[in-house]
Amino acid sequence: MPTGCWFYVANYFLTVYFFFCDLRSANQRRSVMCPEIRTYFESLPIYTESPFDLKDDDSLIDLGLIDSLGFIDFMALLENTFDLEIEQSDLTRSNFESIQKICNFVELKMRQ
Repeated sequence: MPTGCWFYVANYFLTVYFFFCDLRSANQRRSVMCPEIRTYFESLPIYTESPFDLKDDDSLIDLGLIDSLGFIDFMALLENTFDLEIEQSDLTRSNFESIQKICNFVELKMRQ
């Protein structure tokens, strides 16, 4: 193999290595992040007064766990806890409808 090829081979293996390290760290972040988000919603008075089986894909809006004032508090919590800057264009139902969608959104924002 010509000498210049070793650079490309080494570069390829380093790229693969860092890709899998990034995946592992993303999974570790997610394993901490999602339970923390779930705990927030399970600590709300509407949930603690009559607990129910909250699934990650349940609509938080339809269940009444997010309203306009609660949403503002929750945005501040996300920004402070995960060191995010949430733009006005991010404030869509598709980003905040469920715990799963919130986790996906936060993970995406943390990568930016």
